Amino acid sequence: MPLDQTLKLHSLVAASGQGAPPAPFASAKRCRGNRKRQRARTTSSWVWGAAILASFVQGVVAASSSLTCNKTSECLNQDFTCQDYICVNQSSSSDRNTSIIEPKNPFAKGCLHYHNVSAQQIRVCNSDDDMDHAVSQGICRPSAFDYMEIRMLSNNWESAVFETWILQIILSELLDVPTTTETAKADAKINFYDAEARFEFGAPTDLNATRTANEIKDCRLANRNADHYEPCAHVITELWEAHEAWQISNEGSAEIPTGLGVLGEEGWFVPKFTGEKDPSLLSYLGIQGQDNRRKLAETFKRPTSWADYCRIVSSDGCMTPNNVAKRPPRIEERQMYHSPGVYTGHFRATEKNDCDKWPLNCTGHFVDYPCGWSSYSEQIAYHLDIAFESNGRQPGSGGYTYDQMVQIWLAANETKSHVAMMWWSPGTLYQSFVRTDAEFTRINLPPPTQACENARVETDDRCSASQVTRVGNAAGACDETVKPLYKIVTRSLLASTYDSGIPVPLESPAYESIKLFQISGTQLGEIMTMAINSESPREGVCRWFVENMEYAAHAIPATYPRVLQIGEQSDGLRKASSIFSATATILSVFSLVTVICQRKRRVMVFAQVEFLYLILAGLLAVSLGAVMSAIPPSQVTCILIIWFVNLGYSLQLVPLIAKVGAINRLLNAVTSMKRVVVRRKSLYSAVTCISLLVCGFLLAWTLTDPPVKQNDYEPTNTTVGGKTLVIATSYCTSDRSAWMIASLAWMAILLVCATVLAFQNRNLRQDFNESQTLGLMIYSQFVFVVLRIIMYFYLPGVINESTLRLWFSMLFSTDTIATIMIYFVPKFVAADESVTATSAPTRQGSTPSGTGWWSFLSRSQVEQQQDSVLYNDRRMRSELPESEFVRDDGSRELGDVISSHANEDDEVSDGDCESISSVEKQLSNSGLRQRRTCVHCGEDCGEDPDTVDNSEDSFSPPS
Repeated sequence: MPLDQTLKLHSLVAASGQGAPPAPFASAKRCRGNRKRQRARTTSSWVWGAAILASFVQGVVAASSSLTCNKTSECLNQDFTCQDYICVNQSSSSDRNTSIIEPKNPFAKGCLHYHNVSAQQIRVCNSDDDMDHAVSQGICRPSAFDYMEIRMLSNNWESAVFETWILQIILSELLDVPTTTETAKADAKINFYDAEARFEFGAPTDLNATRTANEIKDCRLANRNADHYEPCAHVITELWEAHEAWQISNEGSAEIPTGLGVLGEEGWFVPKFTGEKDPSLLSYLGIQGQDNRRKLAETFKRPTSWADYCRIVSSDGCMTPNNVAKRPPRIEERQMYHSPGVYTGHFRATEKNDCDKWPLNCTGHFVDYPCGWSSYSEQIAYHLDIAFESNGRQPGSGGYTYDQMVQIWLAANETKSHVAMMWWSPGTLYQSFVRTDAEFTRINLPPPTQACENARVETDDRCSASQVTRVGNAAGACDETVKPLYKIVTRSLLASTYDSGIPVPLESPAYESIKLFQISGTQLGEIMTMAINSESPREGVCRWFVENMEYAAHAIPATYPRVLQIGEQSDGLRKASSIFSATATILSVFSLVTVICQRKRRVMVFAQVEFLYLILAGLLAVSLGAVMSAIPPSQVTCILIIWFVNLGYSLQLVPLIAKVGAINRLLNAVTSMKRVVVRRKSLYSAVTCISLLVCGFLLAWTLTDPPVKQNDYEPTNTTVGGKTLVIATSYCTSDRSAWMIASLAWMAILLVCATVLAFQNRNLRQDFNESQTLGLMIYSQFVFVVLRIIMYFYLPGVINESTLRLWFSMLFSTDTIATIMIYFVPKFVAADESVTATSAPTRQGSTPSGTGWWSFLSRSQVEQQQDSVLYNDRRMRSELPESEFVRDDGSRELGDVISSHANEDDEVSDGDCESISSVEKQLSNSGLRQRRTCVHCGEDCGEDPDTVDNSEDSFSPPS
């Protein structure tokens, strides 16, 4: 029967006990270290508390229909099954199912939520919850900060369970840390938030659970399969033995043990009414020696089990109900010493109490611990000559099981019989009788010393068949020391909390809270009292916590609890980046539309419309990348940003490099009188090849290590509802930084190449070409890329990633705006005429849009040319220094003629060469000789000049 069900019997037990306190729910004694105590948690331990709910009807079979149970085997009739702790007739189960309600835990959503404390939200989920179902049903919520779950060992006694529950409420409801309990048994559940409100004690203290937690760090990774169950716990809230605490610490699995704040006490106890009747019984001086043997034998009689009472004392085997036994015991009840409302218990004098027959060997009865528990009662009684003897069924020690010990004390209280027993505090049985006539009253023994403690018998020796071994030596005959109780925390919890990979705002408060957690003996006693007097232990613990909320404040670390708010902390920067990115995008679109509309203007034709389209496509892509960097990221935008930015810069820089490089090539070719062939397809080939290369890189990046959305948390000094506000912002990142470094390196290489070429053309006159404007644009972009590299490598430690994302957006936008203002705006406002079919006739009917892409190198006026053959739409304009070719007086026909060339694989016609020769002759007649320049005309396009006359007076324009 569950513990909280047993508590409901308190009022009935109090009535049957003539004003005695309610019967406590079962507790379990702690195990001392590796010498695990055998906690005989049998079915019979619950039956004594459950049986009072049954109505004894005629016959055992009839009674089965109303008796409580833990399992079907406890129901005596095969037609009955155990459902909801009640024996139910299987034949009528179809009728009963409609009325059966599954036991639900009212605190499943949280203790504070149940009591509506300051509109407390529901608790955080843990691994014991069915996450999807629990969240959808509003039972729990995911941890906003994704803290690691903390698992605590509940041990198998009440005080440890209650301490674990208090810590669970603090962590799960106030600090948003998921918590679970570890019973060290696969089938035992005692979680405070358990949906079925189960209260099932597990194994004794299992130090291996802490070793496992220290090894795997996250207990959610432990094997939970029943066949290979692996206990795991980060925390042991209550540990009695100091040597156990230091053992686990010295081996490196746990930190140095710290005090819980509670003192543990073990010793010999008698009920208060016994001490009041004979105060001499409260000291070893009043009970030791042969003079006191008869007093002990006559005072402390042997408890009688239910079966022995019916067999020895009852005249008819308990078939006739009386004031002691209402019926015969069932099989599993035979060794019970008390069952509320059914068997009151009975104490009788046996032959061992007969001092007349055995004057030197008669003894009073003493209830001792079972084998496996550390008790030195036999050693003390033997060497202090105290006539006490325990006669339980435990081998060697003669001890009793835990449940039997509880039953014997309850029987003594109900029958007002005297009993002496080994027990401890704090504990619910002890607490339940505080301020009653059956209050645990201690027998004072010789004070303990270190020498006495060192002379104690080993726990294993208590169960020896040899009395000599069991009693040890006289030096160990002293009282138990009052012990400070310890709490244990694994070393891995500290490492997991302050892991370098966890941002400071995401560090869990669990470790600090557990270290701060303490509780006093009086507080623990009050919790136990409330648990006993409440409908369930959970109700008692929760009610105490709500009434003592100020206590919880001592276990809350500084700057905790925290509340998460999604949004940008740098709201001004976010708005600025949004405005700048939108402006850059609008300018890019406007520039593209303007170029399309003005594509026939001379300045656009000479700058090459195709070239401008590529530049603007790159600018638009970068500005879109800036827009996406300015808005909250998603999985899609994270990927699109790297594609837009990298492709955008490539579309800007590759044509720039090709164009500026061509200027250098042509300049070198003309000055050195070498033949040069420049083709339109070289621009598209370069851009296409580089773009494919960049796309391949981006595709590999996207497929193998795509940028994903990550959160960045920034603590503030602001509090909201008593909680420290943490701003959560998002940014995009990949697991490996090599991708971004390669991207920045690629852009840097392109810009270095473009910058070098632009620097080489720095002295060319602007009225002959646009190299200076291109150079200024390249210098501008170079500065922005350098700033981007500096920000990427040096600012992450100074500002958070989300703020850095906004600065990158500002950088992309400013770079785009600067490029448009430097290169495109001057073209838009330039005062020139459109290139028409009349002023710029084309070869073979071609239009200006088909003009050779190097025509921007021209130094002459298109409308001055008349020959449609010489001025076709695919010509190349070469540049020469003025001192060697032309003057500023407008005589530039030769430059235009020799700039005419074949596009693609077309060659200059014979008419072109004749025209070149004609112009050369005109210049020669005017006294200005020109160096031979061959463009697809062979080696005899003109005569080599002997001299060059730079005299301004000797130049006359051709007619």
